[in-house]
Amino acid sequence: MSEDHWTEQSRYQTLREYKVIAPDRIEIICHDVLYCSFGGHPDHMTSIDPDGGPYLSVGRMIRSYQIKRIISYQPWKKQKDKIRIVLEVVKIET
Repeated sequence: MSEDHWTEQSRYQTLREYKVIAPDRIEIICHDVLYCSFGGHPDHMTSIDPDGGPYLSVGRMIRSYQIKRIISYQPWKKQKDKIRIVLEVVKIET
């Protein structure tokens, strides 16, 4: 996998696919999701946590990217056990 596309396993060994879709956007496809927890307000979500992870919240890091905002989440093409999450991020240079 390249730096702009990688996969991980959740705590329950389900697939999580990450893809940098713009310099300031990351898309995460979560497979085999039974439920999802949310924090914040529907107009300004501050965290999202699909079962098994990853826990995603404003200010946290994903590799070398810091989460600035949770842009959207939605079922993946009408598959209720698969969700798509889009984050606004900023790359942190080390």
